[in-house]
Amino acid sequence: MLELIHDCDLSVCNFEAPIKSNGKAIPKAGPHLFQYEGAIALIKKSGFNVCTLANNHIYDYGDKGLRKTLDVFGESGLKTIGAGMDFESAYEPLILTIKEIKIGLISFCEGEFGSYLKKENRGGYAYINNVIVNGIVQRTKLQVDFLIIIVHAGVEEVPLPLPEWRERYRNLCDLGADVIIGHHPHVPQGIEEYNKSFIFYSLGNFFMDWGKYRTKSDYGYSVILELNSNSINYKIIPHKKKDGNISICADQKYLSYLKKLNSWLEHDYNILSTQQYIYLYYTRYRKYYKIGLNSIDEITNILLNMKSTIQHVLLRKNKSIDKNLLLLHNIRIDSHRFSMQEALSLLHEKNFHGNYSKFNSIMAETAEFLEDDKTDE
Repeated sequence: MLELIHDCDLSVCNFEAPIKSNGKAIPKAGPHLFQYEGAIALIKKSGFNVCTLANNHIYDYGDKGLRKTLDVFGESGLKTIGAGMDFESAYEPLILTIKEIKIGLISFCEGEFGSYLKKENRGGYAYINNVIVNGIVQRTKLQVDFLIIIVHAGVEEVPLPLPEWRERYRNLCDLGADVIIGHHPHVPQGIEEYNKSFIFYSLGNFFMDWGKYRTKSDYGYSVILELNSNSINYKIIPHKKKDGNISICADQKYLSYLKKLNSWLEHDYNILSTQQYIYLYYTRYRKYYKIGLNSIDEITNILLNMKSTIQHVLLRKNKSIDKNLLLLHNIRIDSHRFSMQEALSLLHEKNFHGNYSKFNSIMAETAEFLEDDKTDE
């Protein structure tokens, strides 16, 4: 992997959390993450040139955490995109000329805690559905030969992008994006060619060592783009984590699974994505909403979610949860809102009576690549 990273003229990675600082954790639902200062030096040593910062953890420790992160990046000489101490800098594209080819890079995230949903007097990161985004994409495309948009969005640990994200990414391609690179779901998702553009819906994890992912194998893939004067070619680099190291993965079962992801996008997407909404409703979201559930619903809900609920309680160590923040979490974050709204519409407005057995079968395949690293610690 190191050789491949160094061999590229431009190497980009997502930097998922701020550098440790004396900043206070912001009010939010979900974990607060930080990284040690040496992480940036390691990234530079590994051969990366640019880091994207539009993600759901970069503002976990507020202005102080983001400010320190930007300062350390500035001292390192590495470039960043997607976050800043003011609204304009967070949305500012990075334009580079390499071997006489002009490349534009933009980094966006869905509506997480810390994103600039509107202009505010604080630091933050760029929100993909802000009203200014379409204009930024169009203007940037006029200045470059190739425009690459990197997006942190999607439901975690599911193999299909939501239809809402598929539509939005295609829309960004219509506006001028030549390539869209997605991450955040922690698992790989499929690839499609849309008109003359390429969409990589989720790369999966590269290296994640927090919480339950500390022992996971982090199956994912990276993309090498070859940009010529009038064409784009790409190569997929499958990889996984083993003994704490990221290595190229030649496991035929995993390579076959990556092909299946593309097939599900092309052939079975409509029924699978519909069932995915229902699956997410029953296995994840419904437990957050108590209104309107009768006693049978409650019992079913408890049984469906017993394992995750027990894990959640143990992990939180009895830490009280602000229910209003949790509600805001599920409303503000686009993927959660999309999923709940469509699931409820299917069940109670469109009278969907089907089950999600077909989607369950592909989740079983996905689960295999979420298992712990079997090597000895």
